[in-house]
Amino acid sequence: MKKIIYTVSLVLCLGLVGCGTTSEKEEDAKPKSESTPPVEKTSSESNKSVEYQYQKYYDSMEVTVRQIINNNALLDQYQQELNIGTISLDDFSLLITYELIPANDALLESVESFKAADEVVDTHETLITMLNKLHYALLEISGAIDTSDSSRMVSAIEYLDEVKKYEREFSRDIKKHVKIDEL
Repeated sequence: MKKIIYTVSLVLCLGLVGCGTTSEKEEDAKPKSESTPPVEKTSSESNKSVEYQYQKYYDSMEVTVRQIINNNALLDQYQQELNIGTISLDDFSLLITYELIPANDALLESVESFKAADEVVDTHETLITMLNKLHYALLEISGAIDTSDSSRMVSAIEYLDEVKKYEREFSRDIKKHVKIDEL
């Protein structure tokens, strides 16, 4: 009975993660408290250099960014499968522990070892922060399920909200400097 109650509360908590996010337009309307000052543009030559560095960065990181997007989609898929009963809570825990956490670790190691140019270092740090927050969230989800600790699930949801925030920030920074259709 305790496991059923915990499963129902877990499903409800995970369902709230998607409901608690703001759209990009709402996010843009809010003042940024953790924003970096805008890069001062002194000449069209320096603008071209910045654009070139962002394009070079995006070209180098595109495969990694696509892998991050795919892993995040897998997490969403697993959450939905748990919500509709396609997978059990134990299966969900195993998928998080043995699939998503190792995949995120490998991506984090790859991103942290990348040497970003000075012009894109803030954007790159946003990506690293996003991956670290995702790592913490995945660990909290796994731990919450293993220990039936709802406070750890609340912590995981808070981390996932931060992940979405940093994901939007990273996407905006890239789209500001690189012509891409979708990120």
